[in-house]
Amino acid sequence: MADAIQISKNTRDGGSKHAVGLGDLRVMILQEAPNVWYAQGLEVDYIAQGATLEEAQAAFELGLSATVGEVLRLYGDIQRLLRPAPPETWAEFFQQGSSGQYSFTQLSTHKLEKAFGDAVFVATTKPRGKPKRGGKQKRERKLKSERQPLLPFENITYLAQCA
Repeated sequence: MADAIQISKNTRDGGSKHAVGLGDLRVMILQEAPNVWYAQGLEVDYIAQGATLEEAQAAFELGLSATVGEVLRLYGDIQRLLRPAPPETWAEFFQQGSSGQYSFTQLSTHKLEKAFGDAVFVATTKPRGKPKRGGKQKRERKLKSERQPLLPFENITYLAQCA
């Protein structure tokens, strides 16, 4: 499950400021061909591409932040963003064997010209499908228990496909 938080405040100039945190996101990393890497969000259906693993991760981070800003601009909240990836993506995720993990926490701020109203929004997304039991989930739980949360969530976990 992933966690999301949005805090919004109208400004005196008629606009609004928003702070958005997304955490505990699982992102599946796939290398489709030489120099073709994908980062596919699971709890948030978002995908980015890069020529290397690092470029795919960076594109995911920057692109997700830009997408949050656009969703806020259009709708005033992040609820429409919090949609999980389709079932076939989850099936691929659960079929992957042992994988490397990469983590970071994302918090973004957005200033908009339009006022949407003061609000606090907190959500927990639920993944589609049911996780299989096994070593990977145990390792993830152990890693989570060792981390110190910075916000109401811990991080984005990248799950890389092993060759």
